Parts: sequence; structure tokens; C-alpha cells
Amino acid sequence: MRRPLVWLLVALMSGGAVSSLFHPPLKPLLVAFLCAWLIAVLFLIFRKRTPSAFFVLSATFLLGACGYLLRDFVAEIPDQLALSYASEQMAPATLTGIVSKTQSTYESGSITFLLDAETIETHGRSEPVSGCAQVTWREPSARIDLGDKVSVKGRVSLARGFKNPGVFDYERFVHRRGIFTKMFARGSAAVTVQSKGAANWVLRLREYVRRESLDIISRSTRTLETRAFVSAMLLDERSLLTDEMNDWFKRTGTFHVISISGLHVGLVYLFVSLALTPLPLGPKARVSIGILFVWLYAFITGASVPVIRSATMLTLILAEYYLARESDFLSAIALAAFVIVAFDPLVIDDVSFQLSFMAVGLLCAFEPLFTNTIYPLAQQKLPGIAGTVLYKLMLTLLASLVVGIGMSPVVAYHFNQASLVFPIANLIVIPVVSLVLAAGFVCLLAGFLWMKAAIAFGLLLEAFSWVVFWTVKLCSLIPASSITVASPPLWILGLEAFAIMLVWWRGRPARRVAVFATVALLTAGAALAVQRFSSNRLRATFLDLGDADSCLVEFPDGRTMLVDTGFASHYIDCGERVIAPFLWKKGIRRIDTLVLTHPDADHIGGAPFIIDNFMIGRLALPETPRAHEGFLPILENTKQKNVPVELVSAGGLLTDTNQVRIEVLNPPPDTSSQTLSDNEGSVVFRITYGDINLLLPADAEKKTLSLMCDSGREIRSRVLKAPHHGLASGFNARFVKMVSPELIVISGAKHRAGRLSGSRLSRYAPFAKTVLSTHDSGAIVLETDGRHLATTLTRCPRASLF
Repeated sequence: MRRPLVWLLVALMSGGAVSSLFHPPLKPLLVAFLCAWLIAVLFLIFRKRTPSAFFVLSATFLLGACGYLLRDFVAEIPDQLALSYASEQMAPATLTGIVSKTQSTYESGSITFLLDAETIETHGRSEPVSGCAQVTWREPSARIDLGDKVSVKGRVSLARGFKNPGVFDYERFVHRRGIFTKMFARGSAAVTVQSKGAANWVLRLREYVRRESLDIISRSTRTLETRAFVSAMLLDERSLLTDEMNDWFKRTGTFHVISISGLHVGLVYLFVSLALTPLPLGPKARVSIGILFVWLYAFITGASVPVIRSATMLTLILAEYYLARESDFLSAIALAAFVIVAFDPLVIDDVSFQLSFMAVGLLCAFEPLFTNTIYPLAQQKLPGIAGTVLYKLMLTLLASLVVGIGMSPVVAYHFNQASLVFPIANLIVIPVVSLVLAAGFVCLLAGFLWMKAAIAFGLLLEAFSWVVFWTVKLCSLIPASSITVASPPLWILGLEAFAIMLVWWRGRPARRVAVFATVALLTAGAALAVQRFSSNRLRATFLDLGDADSCLVEFPDGRTMLVDTGFASHYIDCGERVIAPFLWKKGIRRIDTLVLTHPDADHIGGAPFIIDNFMIGRLALPETPRAHEGFLPILENTKQKNVPVELVSAGGLLTDTNQVRIEVLNPPPDTSSQTLSDNEGSVVFRITYGDINLLLPADAEKKTLSLMCDSGREIRSRVLKAPHHGLASGFNARFVKMVSPELIVISGAKHRAGRLSGSRLSRYAPFAKTVLSTHDSGAIVLETDGRHLATTLTRCPRASLF
């Protein structure tokens, strides 16, 4: 087998990816792994190379799947602090412990740090405890450094987030970093520093160097933009970057330069190697010293996961390539990636790892094109030094094109953006970034020795940073420089990975094209068959937005209806951060019907972003005068985009086809003489598909529910969304009995105005076989073929591993 490490890596990562997507049970995987391994050993004993290679790869695939499941299970085991003291509600407590990491600066009016708790005081009683809490201290009055022993008085709760399919899972993100508890403190008296520098001298030295480095950058640069840019590039301190600056880099496909990763680590090694060139050192000595400086750099920047991963990969690649007897660059990369994935199988879910691995794979696959075609062409056009310079420029442009185009499906899948100017921007930015890094390192070194010399190099930083800023800014101003796209299906990403492997496979072009065409046709056929199978189904997804509301209904004929859009605040816009990514991940760019049930902020807050970024077929609003006033800003936006507006009332139909019927039950048809509150005037409708009915009453309250009971219209339904988030103001026992639901869905957080979610669940429990809440279950997905109803929960109760 040619380059076995590459094939073993592919098998290991494929197994982990399958477990990440489908979460199969562990026991049969373990049995299959043992059987495959034993069969492989038997074939090796009898020297059967082809079948032994097949079963070794199969065993490696199963090992990757089992390793991912085990690591994922362990990562979700909460610590003692979360198990014993944290709860859904924020409870007052005093934590004492050691600061293990500081995560932000003081310029935003608050600081965030991780606290390794030692004791907790609740209700006047102090007890020892172990666990990690993420502390947010607003209005701080003292500096918090790594290793400080502090006492924090605030409110403790579980570290939880919205749980929706296809959307960034904050809860899972922090759990995998060992954080299960969060704490909020406010005011100068909330945090008391009991002792300074309880950490060991190595960590104190790192914090000192990092703090002094940030101070040197601040004193040697003149503008805030340069200070923020250089701090992000050199020290991974991105808190000074503004939203506008982040947007420049995202729109131009150059965001990777302000996020320390393999590019920065590689440039550090390159600078050290160039500096050591005049010295009488052999290749192995230079490599060893270069690796030492790479790890020093990773240590000073804060030892974040992407930096450590990049340093580890570079170390293994260089060690295998330069120190092994037979050097092979691709095998060295495969070895490095294999070690990282074997050590932490969950790394395959990390976007930065996926992008780094994809970039390296693309460059390795197209390396013959770079060396066998571009270099001779450059030397033919301009021989000598000029040809070498032309080759470097052509190599930079072509590598940028290959990496940019090759990674665009992965970027589109995760970020729903595609930059059309990335080749031009990267062609200018990447060389200048290397100059920024070089000048920045010299500036820091000079600053520790003589500050005036650092100021001189600061002028160079200003000049180089100015080139980068204007490049990305001008490129971002080009019309359609960046477009928003829906996430491509996973089978497209799989085909791309397979295509890269075929490029690396040095077979005949005709044979490679035939193999790819065959696999592509089979994959597309399977995807089409799955789509045809699910085309006769209606799907309703109740999103987890805390106490806000949003529901996506997907009809059998492919049309979509979005009911409400959650809230928008200074910290989060549900339309931008949750609903839009959820829709894009499903490949949805058009919403045929957008229903805004009433003008409460927790139902229409995300509407502006949705209207601006999606094609809207029509907007349905309640036909009430009072509601119309609350919708004025949205109506102005829809008028500019020529979105038709339909006012609906009881007796009307939103949809009436052979398959689906949507009947409006509220507001009453004549509301001109009535004074209805926003909640009482909510749009209430009943969806009928075959034998299945879904009733969505929005925030309807007791008066409205009684009117619907007396209207004579059919309200009996298999599924009921609890009115007004399940609160007492929306509970009417007569209404629930007339609906007679089998399943009740509550869209609500654990607490609201002092009311616990538990009371909401118990309020409805006697009236239905199943009562679910989005807080407990995450997004709730209902799927039906018109006869049977299936329920999928995004947040499932923790079950046994086997």
C-alpha cells in the first residue's frame, strides 16, 4: 500500500465523522472493531496483503468511530460544582478558587476569567468543591491575573445555550472545554483578590511577557486599528478588533490572518530558520531550534487549542521529514494529523482543524502542478532572479486560488459566506502579513530592551498595517465581494474530499475521471432517492430561543412557512444568530410565507434580518388596528423589498391545497370596534395534513381561547403548542380539553417572572400523553406523513454509553 499513513488517517477521520453525524451505539461498533482486527491479524499471519490491508483500514475506521463516541461521552460528564450546586436558575453563592485563564480585556467594561473552584458558600455554609466556572465580572475594579486566588460573590447557574440543529452549539463548545458552570458578578465589591500569583513561576512568566508585549504594542503604535490588528496577529488578543474590522476580513476571505493558526506558526518557524542561516549549524540543529521557538511562541500567545494543534502538527511534520531515514512530506503531515486525531477524536468537529487540514491537503494534492508546471513556465518567461520572483508571485496567486476555491464548500457549510475577491486580497495581504509579523517580533524584542527603538519599528507596523487595512477595505467595498449562500449538503463535501484524494492519486487522468464520475452519480442518486422518500412529509421545527418563539414548517411540496422570528437584543439577534443559520444549513433561501403572529418583541425581533437576507413570498399579519401600529417598522422594510402583505383573521385560509390546509382561528374577523391586546389579537391557525393536525395559538390568552372554544370551529388537534409559552395567563383547561392533544410543545425557558418551567409542564401534564419544552429538549422536530407522527429532540437526556 502506497503511503499507508495517509490511508490510515483517512479511515480514522472517516470513522469519527460517521459517529459525529449519526451517533451510532458503541457496543456493536466495539464488537465489529475486535472482529475486523482479529481477521486482519489472521490475514497478516498468512501473508495475504490485499485482504489484510482492507481489514486494517476497516478496523481503523471503527476505532475512529469508537474513539469519538467515548471522548464525546466523557466530555459531557459534569464536574462536582455543576452536579451539586449549579441549577437552571441563577442562585446566589460565593466561590473561592484559583484563576486558571483570563479571556478578555478590561476595555469593554467587564472581564471574563475561568475559576478553578476550591470552596463554595451558599446559605451561610461553606463547603469544599471542585470544578471550573466561567466568571463574568461587570464593572471591575481590580486586575485579575492568572494564578490569583480570588473570592467571587455572584449568581451561579449551569452553562447552557440554545440547542438547535445546524446552529453553533455554545453549550457543547464549553462542555468540551470542561466548563459546566457560569457565574455573573457585578460591582467593585463582588470580587476580592485574596492572594496574587498563586500559579507556578512558568505561568506567571508567561502572563508577564504577554502583558508587557501588549503594553509595548500599545505604546509603539499610534492608531487603535493597528494596535488591534497587531495584537490579534502576534498575541491572539482579538478583543480590540471592532465588528467593522472583522467584517472587512470576513468579506474578503482573509479572516485567517487575524486568527493565529498554522500560517502564523509556519511564519515564525520561517523567520527563525532565516535568522539561523548565517550560523554554522546543520539542518537538524536549525530544525530543533526552530521548533523550540515555535513552542515558545505558542506558550506566550496563551496556548489556545488551534495554536497548540498547529505547533504539534509542525513539530511532527518536521521531525518525521528531517529526522526520518526516508523523508516524505505527505506522510509526515498524515502522521501529525493521525497523532492529533488519535489524541483528541473530537478535533474533527473543530472548524479551524477542518480548514487547516483541507488547506494542507489541497496544497499537497496540487504540489506537482506548482513544481512541474509553474516553475518552468516562470523560468522560461524570465530566467534568473526575475524568474524566481515571478515564480513566487505566481505560486502565491495559484496557491491562494487552489486553497480558496477548494475550501469554499467547507466555508459555505459553516459560515454561509463566499468571498469572490479572495484571490486578489490574499495575493496582497499574505506577503504583507509576513512583513507585519517580522516587524512586530522585532518591535517586541526592541521594546523589552529600549522603548524608543520599538517606536521606530512601530512606524513600520503602521505602514504595513495600513496596506492590509486598505486592501481588505477596498476589496470589501466591491459590489458582491461576498455573497451569502446556503450550506451545501454533506454529500457535496464528501465528493470534494474524494476528488482531492483522486488528484493526489497519481493514476491516469481518464481513469480518475471515470472513478469520480461513477462515485458522483451513485452519491447523487442516493441523495435524490432520500429526497424523494421524504418529499411526502410535513416537518415542523420548534426552535429553542429561550422564552422567544419561532417555528419553521416545511410542507410536502417544498414550500416553507416561518412563524415568528424570536427576539433581538444588544447581545444577540435571533434572526441573525439562530434562525438564519438554521435555514441556511437546511439549504433554504426562500420563505414562502412569513407569519408574524403579533408585535411582541420576543416574536418579531429577528424579522428585519430575515427580511433583508431571504426572499419572502408573502408576509401574513393579524388584522387588528393595534397590531398594525406595532408592525410599522417591518412594513416599511417589506415595502422597500416589494413583499406582499396579507392581513388575516378568523375564517380565512393561509393555504388550502389537496395536501395541506391552514385555517386561521384568530383574531376575530371584525376587530375595529374591539380593544384587543397584542396577545389577544395573535394569529392562531390550525395546520391539517392527512390525519394529523397542529394547532399554533402563539401568545393567545384566556379570553381569546374562550372565544375560539365558542366559535364553533374545529380546534381538535394531535399537536398543540402551549399558548403564551405555557404560562398561567395562556392556560384554559376547557380549551385544552377541546383540543385533546396527544403532544403539547412548550416554547419557554426554565424561569420567567419567577415561574418555573416545571410548573408549566405539570400544568399541562394531565391533558396530554407527552409534554415537551424547548428548554429541556432543545429544538423539537415533528415529522409526519399524514398518518404517523415522529418526534426528534435536539437535547436528549443523558443516556448510557452502550
